[in-house]
Amino acid sequence: MGNGESAAQYDFPDRPNETGVYAAVEGTEIVKSDKGSFRGQYCLYIVRVGFECHTWELKVRFRNVLKLQGDVIETTKELGFPPVNRTYRLHETKPNVVAQRREIVDRFVRLMAGTPQLFAERSVKEFLEVSASSFVPELGPKRKEGYVWKASRSSSGTKKSWTPFEKRYLVIKDVYVAYYEDSATDYATPKGVMLIDETFEVTRDAATPTEIKLKNSSAEVLLRISGKMKELRAEEMTRALQDAYATLPRKRQNKRFGAFAPVSDGARACAYVCGREYYGGVAAALRGATKEIFIADWRLNPDVLLTRYPDEPLRLIDLLRDKAQEGVKVYVLLYREVSSSVQKKHKSADVAQALRALHPNVKVQRHPKHFGRSSASLYWSHHEKLVVVDQAIAFVGGIDLVEGRFDDWLHRLSDVGYDYCDAAPPPVAAAPAAPAP
Repeated sequence: MGNGESAAQYDFPDRPNETGVYAAVEGTEIVKSDKGSFRGQYCLYIVRVGFECHTWELKVRFRNVLKLQGDVIETTKELGFPPVNRTYRLHETKPNVVAQRREIVDRFVRLMAGTPQLFAERSVKEFLEVSASSFVPELGPKRKEGYVWKASRSSSGTKKSWTPFEKRYLVIKDVYVAYYEDSATDYATPKGVMLIDETFEVTRDAATPTEIKLKNSSAEVLLRISGKMKELRAEEMTRALQDAYATLPRKRQNKRFGAFAPVSDGARACAYVCGREYYGGVAAALRGATKEIFIADWRLNPDVLLTRYPDEPLRLIDLLRDKAQEGVKVYVLLYREVSSSVQKKHKSADVAQALRALHPNVKVQRHPKHFGRSSASLYWSHHEKLVVVDQAIAFVGGIDLVEGRFDDWLHRLSDVGYDYCDAAPPPVAAAPAAPAP
């Protein structure tokens, strides 16, 4: 900003906040430039952002504000907002310039956050570190977000090479780190998730200050920060990851029997004894699903009846189709049998094909792959019976969604209809005696 210039020349209109997202500059910080810069230092503007119960901090330079203005210039013109003019960078750390620019940045971020037409722009949301995953109540409070370059490898096995680097939008939550294609990707479809478990480690080597290595019990991830202020951004990301681990709820409590989670007091639970009441509970929970359904079974029959007389008959496949058409995401994990030739019925490939044909919202995975891989296994099988709805209701240690499980309090010795496990073979007639000679 040259001599005689003032913030009044770039004054922004006073507008009411219409988004519920609030932003304001709460301070400034003079920082040494990265190595190789011809200038010794620059000014950061510390922006506090808030939405509902979430609050977080950003550190931006005046150049970031100018870039954002360029990204949304058409929208600001339509709204009649005056442009932020470019000013002299060499004077940006002078006290009078810092004070004037602080006022400009403060008014600018308030308008970006509080104006619906501007906040709808992806570039504004990414400037404010807001994504489709930021404010989902089930995922916990908002933490650090941003674009990184990411590579990974397994923590176990013989394969130790890193995958190629890919650009990903990183989201840190209380108990996991997720990687998305971009900030607008639905929270339920990440490219990858890394749990912040008790073995979680965050390291940043002084020799490569723009790289962060993450490690947990199952994988290693290498993050690389690029662009302007990359060392500062790497430091902020490292601190955010370390804070997530330090505040990990499971970390502070003792677990019985070596469990991954502590004992939960006061949890609401119901014990099911018979298949009729269990299937009825599953049907009621699936009917109420609004976001996600997870099913893991050792054996699954899509045509199994979840309810029957005197209730209205309801097949699992019909219920899943209806929910998928409503926009609910359905994820199914099936045990892949060792050999389909010895599987009598409900071959996992056939079941997967039938479920995938219902709707694009139905995703099916068969596991494990028994042959052709170093991690192949022949001596164990998935035996989980799980149904989880909206990550709020879970049926665990339950019953396969397949025929032969629908018992009730009468405990009949025989059942009429197709819904049995295996038909008893007919008795074999004795061969007639040979005639006497």
